[in-house]
Amino acid sequence: MSRSFTIFIALSAIAFITYVAYGYFNRPRFVGGVVAIHTGTLPGHGVLGVTFGLPPNEMILTSVLEDGPAGDAGIEVGDHLIGIEGERTETGQHFLSVIRDTSPGDVVAIQFQRDGHEKIVDVVLCDALTIRELNLERRLQQGFLVPVSEP
Repeated sequence: MSRSFTIFIALSAIAFITYVAYGYFNRPRFVGGVVAIHTGTLPGHGVLGVTFGLPPNEMILTSVLEDGPAGDAGIEVGDHLIGIEGERTETGQHFLSVIRDTSPGDVVAIQFQRDGHEKIVDVVLCDALTIRELNLERRLQQGFLVPVSEP
């Protein structure tokens, strides 16, 4: 193998790892509207602080903010969401449609499966700004963001 090809492969690997670390390849969908957060407007409905997988595993959680509403209620990464407020949900869109009818501070019953057992927990939803702040704090702790000091 030539040296330039080896360097190209090494740089490609670094770029891939960087993109994966920052979530560019597998942009999670935040329950609460990641699109709304990226455009600068925050949704007014309640937020769980979790991310879904991609279809066909879209109801399996890929991320749960530890200090977010779902994390505080005991929901974990890998849990399979199966219902909300007693209503079975088959898709992420259906789940989101129910969430969009809530407000911060509402308590919702979330039904999920873990290790083959169904569980139901009550979750106190928060607002999208709180989730954004928790997410930024987590990224700072993980070293993905570096605070800038004033001169």
